[in-house]
Amino acid sequence: MVMRTNLSTQFIFVAMALLGVLVIGDMKAQELPVKKPDLVKVSVGVTNPVTLSQIYAALQEKGNERGLQFDFDNPDLQGRVYSGPYPFEAHGSDFHYRRYRFSSAFSGGKGTIPIARFFEARYDANEWADSARTEAAIAVRFDLWEQNEDGLRHYGFHDIRVNFTRNNGTFELSTTITEGPFVNLVRSDDGDREETSVTISWKTLQPTGGKVLVRGVDEYTHRAGDLRDHQIRVDGLRHDTRYRYYVQSGATRSHEYTFRTAPEKGQGPVTLAYTGDSREGVGGGERTFMGVNRYILPRLASDAYRRGADLFLFGGDLVNGYTTDVGDFRTQLRAWKQAMEGFAHSRPVYPAQGNHESLLNAYKGEDAQWVMMDKFPYHQSAEALFAEEFVLPKNGPTTEDIRRPSYKEEVYSFQYGPVKVIAFNNNYWFTSNELVDDYGGAPEGYIMADQLRWIAHQIREGDQDPTVEAMLLFAQEPVFPNGGHVGDAMWHGGNNNVRAYSNHGGQLFPAKDGIIEVRNKLWRAVSRSKKVAAVLTSDEHGYHRTLIDKQTPVGTMEDDTDGDGKLENVSPNRSFVFPAWQITSGGGGAPYYAQEQAPWSEDVAIYSSQFNYVLFRYQQGRMQLDVFNHNGQRIDHVDDLLEVK
Repeated sequence: MVMRTNLSTQFIFVAMALLGVLVIGDMKAQELPVKKPDLVKVSVGVTNPVTLSQIYAALQEKGNERGLQFDFDNPDLQGRVYSGPYPFEAHGSDFHYRRYRFSSAFSGGKGTIPIARFFEARYDANEWADSARTEAAIAVRFDLWEQNEDGLRHYGFHDIRVNFTRNNGTFELSTTITEGPFVNLVRSDDGDREETSVTISWKTLQPTGGKVLVRGVDEYTHRAGDLRDHQIRVDGLRHDTRYRYYVQSGATRSHEYTFRTAPEKGQGPVTLAYTGDSREGVGGGERTFMGVNRYILPRLASDAYRRGADLFLFGGDLVNGYTTDVGDFRTQLRAWKQAMEGFAHSRPVYPAQGNHESLLNAYKGEDAQWVMMDKFPYHQSAEALFAEEFVLPKNGPTTEDIRRPSYKEEVYSFQYGPVKVIAFNNNYWFTSNELVDDYGGAPEGYIMADQLRWIAHQIREGDQDPTVEAMLLFAQEPVFPNGGHVGDAMWHGGNNNVRAYSNHGGQLFPAKDGIIEVRNKLWRAVSRSKKVAAVLTSDEHGYHRTLIDKQTPVGTMEDDTDGDGKLENVSPNRSFVFPAWQITSGGGGAPYYAQEQAPWSEDVAIYSSQFNYVLFRYQQGRMQLDVFNHNGQRIDHVDDLLEVK
């Protein structure tokens, strides 16, 4: 049963929500905020039938004189394995990358990772033969195929890193750093004027202890001795200072990297990079790498690195997602971090959750109806796993209904110098758009009231803080879509009936506001601030820049002339105070979209379908914008985004 919106049902919804919070630990503890479909549960969307965890599990501790051995315990797996020193010629490149030199065929699920020839003078690019170190790291690529009843099935490229030792000519697996180290939480608002901190994270194959050594400062060790997921806060640092560091787990230590701490609050200049939508592209090869377009994304990241980006904001759709398999979802997110590792070893990356970061429960009915919902129980939700895989600020809102997924480490804010950044999630608690009113959840583009209030509060706090001179907000779904998502995002064709629904006692209650009301409340909060330089979005695979002001035809509820919840006209919103830019960059590698017709199309200053990223430079009251394609060509420029205020 669906309860339609009127004053009485709105009151019931609020009352039931409050009741749910009060008694969640008692009689309502087992009730979901959605209805579980009475349909057949199915598996869908699996990009990686073989996960990175399975590949690591195949490694054997003892190798032979040629290299390390592996056994997938699957006689139908075959292909080639490639290898190369990691990081390649680290002494000569400050942006580390993988380079493969040798390969070996394997079959029956068994084979050897070739290593020995890298100790020959002709191929010893990393000077292993003359090194005093007994341990080294190698980049490994598996090109996986499986023989089944339909023939050979190609699973694509899967990359890992392995640490090894060589004893008496025989190779052995050593404590392996599988990911990182990465620099996280570089921000100006984490301490005081005297000191600041960063957090260093990495993962290991084996459970070990871990430490971070910062040259000239100190050694930082976590208390546990049996972790695979390592995070260490490095504090007592000076603002705006460059440091050298490495991490160590057991006898294995990483290469030495650098990081620069954030400036004091209010101090600049600041350079920030932004893009989104790096999920798989079209064309095969590295364009379809474990759910990521690894051909394009590292090119954008390395260009931003060379142009001096202090950090990288990423607006969602990192990966293919829309999968029902937890291992597959983790594999895709870890593949994305591999693609960004050259940047993230030294500078922080701050991602937002997109609609493709969906981990699902999927159901299919006899009439071929598909139902897809955020995976519950919610400790396995997309939101929960996203928070586990990234190290992000934990200052997001608390959910009004604690039965729903948490916002922690996926809705957050931080300050870097004079710039405040606000990350929000308009793909939260997803259910298939057309079935939300049947099962509960939220449609694409929707922002729940608790998060919306938090966003408005963050903007007001920034306005009142004299050390904040400019603000940027970012999320996945365009507030005003222009190409590829005019029918959904935060517009849904002007249909205000689109909204979230919550289950209470077997009845579904609609959220008070529909998608148009939510969108207008968001932009009203944005427009009241003279400090908001832009709202950054992605989702549409290209680039466009649109100025939204009180003259822009965006649609208000007064345009619903017949009361059916759908806008018959599209009028300007006179409650928008100051003009503000929407900057959409979804150029990270996903298949392109061209421009479509929208009510605000005449206000679009530029639209490009090229791969791209945006570089913001803030200094002395000016927020400069430059947009570059994957070849480094500039395709847009604005001297000062704040000038329109």
